[in-house]
Amino acid sequence: MNKNLVDRQDQNSEYVHLVLEDGILIAEYAKDLEITLTIAEDCVKRRLTLVDQKSYPTLADITHIKGTDKEAREYLSSDMAMQGVSAGAILVSSAFSTMIGNFYLKIAYDKPIPTRLFSEKSKAIKWLQRYKEV
Repeated sequence: MNKNLVDRQDQNSEYVHLVLEDGILIAEYAKDLEITLTIAEDCVKRRLTLVDQKSYPTLADITHIKGTDKEAREYLSSDMAMQGVSAGAILVSSAFSTMIGNFYLKIAYDKPIPTRLFSEKSKAIKWLQRYKEV
């Protein structure tokens, strides 16, 4: 088997599980994870290796993380970290998270990439379908 293919497919870590499913990239973050800048950079590096210069609508399942520090949040919203993402759905676990997330998206997020928060994975996947390349 081609070593590069194996390397691209195995980009999971203790922090994130990445899978390409029907043209959508799904990133499920580990339970009780506190995302620091180092962890954020590692997760982005793994995602970029997996997508190999292509862009995909991406679902970030953050329902089980504990939090994200300021440096990690800034990095994750940077142009560098958003490479390879054509649209972003963020799966959250509570009404409070949704409220805070929507406030952040309206006030601080100024990227041209369509981004929405969801509390149901099926609705997030359905919304992301429209951003798949055909």
